[in-house]
Amino acid sequence: MTETQERRDPPALEIARWWLKNQDAAIPDKVFVYDLGEPSCFACGWYDDSRPTYPEVSLARAWAKSRLQRAHLTPHALGGSNHPSNYLMLCKQCHDEAPDWRDPSMMLQWAKTRVSYISRFQADLLAAWEALRPGQPLPANLIEEPSFTDALRNLLYANAGTHFGIGLKRSTIVAALAAVADDQARPVHETPDLPLHGTTEQPRK
Repeated sequence: MTETQERRDPPALEIARWWLKNQDAAIPDKVFVYDLGEPSCFACGWYDDSRPTYPEVSLARAWAKSRLQRAHLTPHALGGSNHPSNYLMLCKQCHDEAPDWRDPSMMLQWAKTRVSYISRFQADLLAAWEALRPGQPLPANLIEEPSFTDALRNLLYANAGTHFGIGLKRSTIVAALAAVADDQARPVHETPDLPLHGTTEQPRK
């Protein structure tokens, strides 16, 4: 067997299945895999809601296309194996920030205490808002749910750009939040400055 074959990573679904079966014994008080049919980051719970999930596609394809990354508990360079137990499925941000350490307990403890992606997302939004609108409170009703209001979605579709490999930046979302907040505060007789995606509504008089 060649070194390439020895170092071949297991399929994402195989990793998820191992943890679903063994997570209670391996790391009490933390659930990495709730449902094989809903691929999500073991550490923060992030999932790609733009990708098809099981049963629309096979379980293997759902995990393979989930945009989650294989992360080693013990890196190969430090003697880590290619057994599913030596991997976690993480989102890109968690993978980038996870520790590279020989002792696997370090990675497990880090993943166990990782804040949820929703909390992280809201903290990023607040920081971006403060940079855009210093001293102004972010309207609470706009961030209470992870999903956006119809108005916010319309503004994003019609006015937001994305960078390849990055997607929609937090600061871009904040710009849309600011536009929605401004529109809500604008007197009814004034006309909004930004177009709304998919609407034929005439400017308000």
